[in-house]
Amino acid sequence: MKKQKPKGYAFCREIKQSIEKYHMLETGDGVVAGISGGADSLCLLYVLCALQEEYKLRLAALHINHGIRGEEADADEEFVRRECEKLGVVFRALHRDVPALAAQWKMTEEEAGRKVRYEAFRGVVAELGYQKIAVAHNENDSAETFLFQALRGSGVRGLSGIVPIREEQGTTIIRPLLFVSRARIEEFLAEGGHPFCTDRTNLSKDYTRNRIRNELLPMAAEIVNAGAVSHLAQTAAQMYELSNFLQTQVEEAYQRAVKEGGAENKEISIDISVYKQLPLFLQQEVVLRAVGRAAGGGRDIARTHIEAICSLICAQTGRRISLPHKIFALRQYGQVLIAPKEGREQKMPQLDPGGYFCVDTIPKVLTFGQYELNLYLSESDLTVCCAKNEKNSLNERNCYTKCFDYGKIENILILRTKRPGDYIQINGGTHRKRLKDLFTDMKVPGEYRERLPLLTMGSHVLWAVGVRSSEGFLATENTKQILVVELKKRGKKLQWQKK
Repeated sequence: MKKQKPKGYAFCREIKQSIEKYHMLETGDGVVAGISGGADSLCLLYVLCALQEEYKLRLAALHINHGIRGEEADADEEFVRRECEKLGVVFRALHRDVPALAAQWKMTEEEAGRKVRYEAFRGVVAELGYQKIAVAHNENDSAETFLFQALRGSGVRGLSGIVPIREEQGTTIIRPLLFVSRARIEEFLAEGGHPFCTDRTNLSKDYTRNRIRNELLPMAAEIVNAGAVSHLAQTAAQMYELSNFLQTQVEEAYQRAVKEGGAENKEISIDISVYKQLPLFLQQEVVLRAVGRAAGGGRDIARTHIEAICSLICAQTGRRISLPHKIFALRQYGQVLIAPKEGREQKMPQLDPGGYFCVDTIPKVLTFGQYELNLYLSESDLTVCCAKNEKNSLNERNCYTKCFDYGKIENILILRTKRPGDYIQINGGTHRKRLKDLFTDMKVPGEYRERLPLLTMGSHVLWAVGVRSSEGFLATENTKQILVVELKKRGKKLQWQKK
């Protein structure tokens, strides 16, 4: 007589197929499962126990009491404790006041609850010396997440829904139930006579995800297609596979287009010539990854920020935008630089010759006497340094050395040649004079006008080297900090220079 299969055998075999496909478990693994007492988590617990002998698993259950439902939550905790005792599973319970923590951390209760759970998971994993965390997300959760992300305007990664396995802070998180529906889970529990708890907060309309779960998905199944939930989850799974493929392409493009500064120098530069050869999607993804690396994560980095950085590619040298996490992006000659705002006083970039030369924002915090930068302009050396306004510091300078009031310089300085609209301030800084008119008055020969180095802030010329400096930024006796700029010419002096 053929031996009868135990109840739930087919269901557990189905779960095992997903486990094998995504390599969720290895023989001898230690697994901490999150068990709330609801249908999904109890199903997870029973399935792991059914597979325990086959995989030689060491199992533990973690229950979080979120401090929201009072006696009802205490009853759920006691129920999970009893079930674990019956199954011989190590039990851990943790009490946290999630509403109070959410207020303290300035986040929603959902976000605070997730943070509390995963911190608790990592604590128990470390305590027991286990390797993996198992959570009970199912097909419905994947469909819900896909729809939620789609309605928020997420990209390919967001539309991947919930992933079956991932690494986070040295721990592996697995989701064995991800490819089975909530209906199948309840059938399994009913077939085995397994009770479970119902969390009334899951029925509340105060949470966006609850409304998607309890209103939008059932409506889609009724009006559009009976298999809507399954179809959404399948699409999310396909997007996950697509995302993995695209990430290999992004990684290759990133390695070609981006240069990182290393542990001490956190600046990241994007090579514009390589960037322009990439397809639009890869351009945006390379920028997104670069910003994420500079910021230490992608949180608060929106599509508008990525588009703004991409627009710098077509902008003039010296354009700059501020970004979240105290970083900025700067258009330089042949590259876009992404770097933290702090620390820019320690090191300025060395620039290649040719075209426009960015002197960058002069740092406001500086150790005087320890800062000097050399830029190369054809056969000239431009030295920029900052010093205190001490006695004799405003001594007479030659026409290739100028002192400017450091405190008045607010925007990016560019060393370049002339452009339409350039002007200089005269008469103590009270009047503007067109650079074209200045050249005419100073009788600067035409062949020199096109290649004369100009130190500029936008269209305002601080210094037409060897000709005249703007009177709006000149250092005075009242200047607290002086920006000293000197151009040292190799070889002959400029013939048109006035004595």
